Amino acid sequence: MWKFLVSLLVGLLLSSVTAESRAERKIRRPDEVIALVQKAIAFQNQHGRERTLAEINNPKGVLVDGELYLFAFNLKGDGITQANTAFPALVGKNLLDMRDPDGIYIIRRFLDVANGKSGKGWVDYKWPGATRGKFVELKTSYIERAGDLFFGCGIPKEWAR
Repeated sequence: MWKFLVSLLVGLLLSSVTAESRAERKIRRPDEVIALVQKAIAFQNQHGRERTLAEINNPKGVLVDGELYLFAFNLKGDGITQANTAFPALVGKNLLDMRDPDGIYIIRRFLDVANGKSGKGWVDYKWPGATRGKFVELKTSYIERAGDLFFGCGIPKEWAR
């Protein structure tokens, strides 16, 4: 699964490397990540599940905030991507068994947090990336349960300090 994800993301990331090399990405704070996830939850409370997923999948939608992007999965744990602003090719794909280079099951960790007592929290992992000359970057994502979904948004771990 990791090789599939890497090959998919390499193509997507290479298309953005030129723009990113022209201008450094704006550093985003953890509170901005939490705010975007909570904005998605509020949107879902007002407009429902299907409209929210469609809005997350819309790269020009109201749930997009610069380079911050949302993703959503079913809470029941099937691992199928319901929405992903930055990587639309992942929508409908089962990522339950996707592991990072250290063997961490990323989506399973997200599910553990979402299904935990508080239903929210942070998960650290490695992710393919072409930022600042690194192919694999340390990331942290904020996950929060909402109805039968969980929403998430991540940033490079170095930004979360």
